[in-house]
Amino acid sequence: MKNESRTLRPRTFLILAMTVTLALALSLPAHAKRNSVVIEGPGVTVEKKKGWFGTEKQVYQDALGNTYETKKGLFGRKSTQSNVFGSQVVRKGNRTEVTAPDGTPLVTKKKSWLKGEETRVNGNGMWSSLKQLFED
Repeated sequence: MKNESRTLRPRTFLILAMTVTLALALSLPAHAKRNSVVIEGPGVTVEKKKGWFGTEKQVYQDALGNTYETKKGLFGRKSTQSNVFGSQVVRKGNRTEVTAPDGTPLVTKKKSWLKGEETRVNGNGMWSSLKQLFED
């Protein structure tokens, strides 16, 4: 008897590859997840979206228009934004910022590896917000 090694012929390999590809293509939609979920109630909306590569976004909104939003981005970067009666608090990475309803920054806080923690308070922004509050 001869010592013959068995190898796949190119035609057999092509048929096998096409069969496996077709089987996977037909079964993938059955295992697919829903990408977004929206729940609405009386004046309340909750929305959750899942994107590609593990990104996520969640938005909660009440009847008065106040929102709370969290995002998880690529490489695990997280950001949070809340908006209550026009004032915003944004936290993205190592930076936190509080802004007044007219858009002027009130407090900015940064964390740095070299400089440590740095906090800036804008007195003019706070004064103009208080002035607007008591003038009306």
